[in-house]
Amino acid sequence: MLHPLWDLGLKVGHGVRTVRDCASLSSEDHQVLTSLMDARLLYGDHRVFTAMKTAVTKKALNGRLTGFARALAAEVRGREETHGDSGSLLEPNLKNGVGGLRDVHTVHWLRQAGPDSCPFLPEELAELRQHETFLMRVRTALHYVAGRKQDTLHFDLQRATATALGYVAQEDKADKAGRAVEFFLTRLHRAMGRIAAMREAAVLHAAKGRFSARNLPESITVSPEGLRFVKPAPNPGVLMDIFLSSAQSGIPISWAARRTIAAAINRHSDSLHYSRNALEAMIHLFLQTNARPAAVTLSRTGLLGTILPEFETVRHLVQFDDVHIHPVGRHTLETCAIIGDMLAGRRGGGGALAEHLPSPERLMLAALFHDLGKEEPNHELAGERIAREAMARFGFDQPCIDDVAFMVRNHLLLPATAARRDPDEPGVAQSIAETCVTPERLDMLQLLAEADAEATGPRLMGGWNRSLRLRLYRAARSCFDKTDAPEKQERDPTELRRAVADMLDDPDTAARIPSRALRSVSAEVLAGHAKLVRELDAKVEADRIRKPGGKGGLGVNVIDCSPGPAPDVRTLTVAAHDSPGCSPRWRDASACTGWKFSRRMCSHGRATRRWTCSPSPARAGANRTRTLFHG
Repeated sequence: MLHPLWDLGLKVGHGVRTVRDCASLSSEDHQVLTSLMDARLLYGDHRVFTAMKTAVTKKALNGRLTGFARALAAEVRGREETHGDSGSLLEPNLKNGVGGLRDVHTVHWLRQAGPDSCPFLPEELAELRQHETFLMRVRTALHYVAGRKQDTLHFDLQRATATALGYVAQEDKADKAGRAVEFFLTRLHRAMGRIAAMREAAVLHAAKGRFSARNLPESITVSPEGLRFVKPAPNPGVLMDIFLSSAQSGIPISWAARRTIAAAINRHSDSLHYSRNALEAMIHLFLQTNARPAAVTLSRTGLLGTILPEFETVRHLVQFDDVHIHPVGRHTLETCAIIGDMLAGRRGGGGALAEHLPSPERLMLAALFHDLGKEEPNHELAGERIAREAMARFGFDQPCIDDVAFMVRNHLLLPATAARRDPDEPGVAQSIAETCVTPERLDMLQLLAEADAEATGPRLMGGWNRSLRLRLYRAARSCFDKTDAPEKQERDPTELRRAVADMLDDPDTAARIPSRALRSVSAEVLAGHAKLVRELDAKVEADRIRKPGGKGGLGVNVIDCSPGPAPDVRTLTVAAHDSPGCSPRWRDASACTGWKFSRRMCSHGRATRRWTCSPSPARAGANRTRTLFHG
């Protein structure tokens, strides 16, 4: 039987054991135990099969439910470290990721081990089976599309998988197909999020944790399954207390409390929709040490979406690109948690800047609203409108509304400008400062941009991108400092040209420096470029002697590589004659060597060009090319 299956390429394990061996191994190895719990009789004596199941249950499970549940909890933590929380990732692992099929299996194993300890109602188990069926369909379609066993739904397989499941028609154009794939991923993440929540509740209920916490509100108490409400029907004003207690203590929320919250939402949704106290409690939650798991639970129970329906609209929205690693809802929660770490002083960098903000709650509100307009093409303007309407509903004053709306509308101002413009270019930093009007707004924009980039994913978190944003921020911040302004205005090109000539002892080479370079580059850098140009001149003359007929000097260049402005960045300076095809050749070289070059086209003539390059395409910076010398 095994050889034909192996010939088909299937991975089939096998073993020959006695009933006693099965029971003994199951009591020692939880993987063997779970395999035998899922065993099905294909052929043979059903009495032997029944005896094996009975022996395994009696020896490995009786009286050991708590240890079994804790072992499964440890296995879940290992899967999360390896595959991540797939219910909130752009490329989820459908089998082993958190929220995947293995979580469904975990719930079923715990129900078999202790049927009386299952915390779920029949309708909740029916919902779990529906999600399991959907995941199985998706995984089967993924295997078919990939042509092999493949459990991670990679970006390049998502459209084909959605097409195989009927979400995308073959004739759909790119834009329509992209929206259909986003709808498919939204449905998938909703199912995986619910599965992860039910698995967590099943493990907590069976493991009987030993929790203790001090200074809990009167309406909250601790049980072996986690935090729960004292009263079965609590007042809506205390619903946020259990999430704050979870964020402060690190104790999870029990399934009974989640069910109570769902019932309260159905009864009091209208009052929660206008609850200023609930929104402020949510802001306070993100300042706590264990904010992330508490915020995820807040989102999955639906209470966050009830308080802020604008969030619920985009909670599962997946942006079909290879930059964002989370859906909009999880990205928003992660951004708020990073801002909370900054404001609470739990991180360096932006944390020092955050400590001096006069109104830190406005920054947190901006983080909460900054991406809620993602369903519309211009999400910055849509987000500004949503922020104004929501904050007016909660009764915030107009100055606070204006500050938050400004940050939502301009939350991409610093990263977008840094990627396209040189901070040293005249007028760029001044324009940023004039847009912000006050230094406090500029400080908050910098912190929001840093948190947004980190929550988006590693493609925006490279040292080069961060250094560009920081340079632009510092240049714009200096515009508010009156002591720095005169120094920038006193930059005299004639004096700089004379300084370069003194360094080189070569007035002729210094005279070839254009005024634009003198306005934006230091004398030390210009002197280094001048040396490269002189070296280039010597090489070109020697090449013309060897190659008569006008071909001398073609392809001759001088290259210098030096440390860049960030640890993982190098500055590559190339001196060469400008000629047709010069830049395309460098583009081909970058493709061959794995280096990413950024450049802006220069004017014709002999030139020194500077590329800022990174060994990873994901960390490539903005255009940084200047024509420094005319020949």
